[in-house]
Amino acid sequence: IVSASSTPGTSVELLLDEASVDTVLADSDGLWSYPLPPLSEGNYSLRAVSQIDGGARSPSDPFRFTIT
Repeated sequence: IVSASSTPGTSVELLLDEASVDTVLADSDGLWSYPLPPLSEGNYSLRAVSQIDGGARSPSDPFRFTIT
């Protein structure tokens, strides 16, 4: 499960290796979470891109991880 915080009500698009996997909505406390699908062994990059009310998109730095 991936979880983080953002501005309450923010739409957060999750990118796995730069491909969109889903979009979640930050709750009234600004918290959001998403259960990643099962992943095979390999190197991955995860990024969250937030957007408030269709405004400017704000991408996070990529989080890189390896499954062995």
